[in-house]
Amino acid sequence: MTKSVNTTKFLVCLFLLILGLSDPISATTYTVLWRNLDVNLTLYPVGKQFHVGDILEFKYTPFVSAVFVVDLIGYVDCDHSRGYLADSTYSGDTFVTLNQTGTWYFISFFEQCLTGLNLIIPVS
Repeated sequence: MTKSVNTTKFLVCLFLLILGLSDPISATTYTVLWRNLDVNLTLYPVGKQFHVGDILEFKYTPFVSAVFVVDLIGYVDCDHSRGYLADSTYSGDTFVTLNQTGTWYFISFFEQCLTGLNLIIPVS
């Protein structure tokens, strides 16, 4: 019994030591000004490193724009039917958690997408 208690204490101490030495992993929230004329979104990812768990906060005029998460073809064709609406309330403040690695594609409504309201985010 004493051996079992000592082993348990050792494992708990080892776990706490490892936990204390590790760097905390925290998500970063990035704000995206989701408006046609405000920002060149092609340059948005430059100098940023996106990781699983990070959050994109899209700021836009409510009911004027929307955020769709689409696949590559949806991005190229500005076709929102190739994905899903990130926020059905059109609130003007939409949060998307990047929950997997790969390339993420975002577009707005067709006409807005054609004029540049689209975004590519690589996630590692």
